Amino acid sequence: MNKRKAWISAFRLHTLPLALCCILLGNAIALAEGKFNIAIFILAFLTAILLQVLSNVANDYGDFKNGADNDMRVGPARMTHQKIISEKEMKGGIYALVFFSLVSGISLILVSIPIIGMATAIVLFLIGLMSIAAAIAYTATSKPYGYSGWGDVSVFLFFGVIGVFGSYYLQTGLFNSYILMPAAGLGFLCAGVLNVNNIRDFESDKDAGKKTIAVRAGLGIAKMYHWSLILSALILFVAFGYIKYTHVYQYAFLLPAILLIMNGIRVSKSKHAKEVMPLLKQLVISTLLFTVSYIASLML
Repeated sequence: MNKRKAWISAFRLHTLPLALCCILLGNAIALAEGKFNIAIFILAFLTAILLQVLSNVANDYGDFKNGADNDMRVGPARMTHQKIISEKEMKGGIYALVFFSLVSGISLILVSIPIIGMATAIVLFLIGLMSIAAAIAYTATSKPYGYSGWGDVSVFLFFGVIGVFGSYYLQTGLFNSYILMPAAGLGFLCAGVLNVNNIRDFESDKDAGKKTIAVRAGLGIAKMYHWSLILSALILFVAFGYIKYTHVYQYAFLLPAILLIMNGIRVSKSKHAKEVMPLLKQLVISTLLFTVSYIASLML
């Protein structure tokens, strides 16, 4: 594998739809309420993608340094562990992504100041710095919080509450509490993706001392937890629809929910890590399709 393909692999492009979902959903709700700025949308999208790629690259480096990547791991090959990309090169990639994330995030805030005001802009800048720190500290520090079972909380917050609510607020300058329903709903689905990943990597994480929820609670509880994430998300999306919808046919957005239910069934029935492996990508794509369907229902 050449370096170009290795870097693309380290970026883990299959995870990027989750970053896309939170930006699309927040901006779509704003658009449905008559507020939309194309520059804010583009910069929010770019910033979210850069932060996601930063997290992925830092995770590649961090799991190697902390011993979570080993020959027992079932998931896709990691570039640092395979020595296709050196530790020095991977650290350089992390620094570059931090820089570009800062440039994009600051540009986003500057464009949004006429809507959100200077005081709020400063607060959002600090939240942006926290996002960068969280992306790195997940696994690429001496005491990674992802190894203590806090990864699910981070994913819920940054891909759900902050991603959706934040992108809505940048467009509108409004703190509408009902936005927390779809924001939390998407956060639960994204946490579900991480949970599938942790079920897949149960054995290697356990040996490496990576105390994910699956390792702490066991596979049986992790599978029940997976159902709770999916069902909680659907309840919240339906509740938000009840507030916003004016026609019953708008609930057609629930059709792609069949894919989410199928994912839950297959995860519950899985007995080996290799059975779980394709379910991660399936849940990512299902979440994207569900989000797009939900957005379409808002526009009707």
